[in-house]
Amino acid sequence: MVGINGEIESLVLCPYKSKDIKVDAYHYDDEFKDFTLIVSHFLDEDDPSKARVSNDEVNSLFRSATNFLTRSLKDLQNKIDISNEAHELASLTTECKGDIRTAKIVLITNGITQKRPADIDDIDGIEIIRTIWDIERSCRYCRTGGEGEDNH
Repeated sequence: MVGINGEIESLVLCPYKSKDIKVDAYHYDDEFKDFTLIVSHFLDEDDPSKARVSNDEVNSLFRSATNFLTRSLKDLQNKIDISNEAHELASLTTECKGDIRTAKIVLITNGITQKRPADIDDIDGIEIIRTIWDIERSCRYCRTGGEGEDNH
């Protein structure tokens, strides 16, 4: 399976949401010790003018995925039912603690977001890269085959 427009090879679905935590899928590259966390935001809106995703919503979604990561580095797996795929992700994150170099958090939405470059941060020695794939970026990628693709 091709992942997000060629960015990753495969994804494991693991929909999980609690008060201030959300993750929908992930990929772990055991060779490079890198994680990709996917958080989604679906809008049931036919009118594109109403399909806007505010910066506050974007920041909240990124924060919820970041919370999943940081709490997984502690003991989140003990709070997630073992039958949920997110338990496996939280356990894997805990096992790899200290070895993780990069965690990419990708927001996927069928809405329209304000164009912004990838956000790079450092949390506990892990490089955190936050990127957005909204409907406009996805359509642009499909039209051009990724040529001239920026980090929206």
